[in-house]
Amino acid sequence: MHTLDSNSIAAAKNVIGKPSLYAGQTHLRFAAYAILVEARGGVFRSENIPRMMPAEVEPDPERSELARAIERAQPAIRAAAARVRGFGGDAA
Repeated sequence: MHTLDSNSIAAAKNVIGKPSLYAGQTHLRFAAYAILVEARGGVFRSENIPRMMPAEVEPDPERSELARAIERAQPAIRAAAARVRGFGGDAA
């Protein structure tokens, strides 16, 4: 772990905040993300990469359909969870 100064954090925020300007520079964007995570005392997690790099992640039709199905099911899932916890609730 190295010491982070305000200049490196500001530069990393600039890289992450403007993904279209750095679309072809994946290594730079990874490094910037790692700097911001380290500055917050966290851990670099690979599952956050698609959110960090939206310009380079192609949409997956199957994943999009799955996400829509999950969103449609959320009211029923919440109602079932409420019933299990004893809060009542209607099945959607």
